Amino acid sequence: MSARPPVRTALPALLASLVIAGCGGGDPQSGGVDDSEDDVRAAVREYADAVKARDFAEICESLTRESRELIEKSAQPAGGGDCAGTIEKAASTETFEQVPADPQFGVVTVEGDEAKVRIQGSEDNATLVKQEGRWRLELSP
Repeated sequence: MSARPPVRTALPALLASLVIAGCGGGDPQSGGVDDSEDDVRAAVREYADAVKARDFAEICESLTRESRELIEKSAQPAGGGDCAGTIEKAASTETFEQVPADPQFGVVTVEGDEAKVRIQGSEDNATLVKQEGRWRLELSP
């Protein structure tokens, strides 16, 4: 049995969760907007830009350390690989086409080094964590 199917089945689900994280719509509804909320929005936009450009290295840079490790671990049954290479191998065109060119946002809440972004039209929130001075998307295993 080939070790490649686990990457093909597990990673697309992780990528889909990131696509959802990059989608949104509407104006902020959280009252006053502060610099932290603007930084969170900028991080999601940078992620969306990287996805649209299929810049796999930048997509990985947009993720938390733990998320990158999760992606790399998903590649181990197929012989391993770095984050960018693993995403490139598993990425489908349909997944990348779901990310809007200009993401908009619902409610953004920031509590310390963790932020949640409300996705319009969905009950899902994207979670971002501030690591190494940068807001990064966190995958849910």
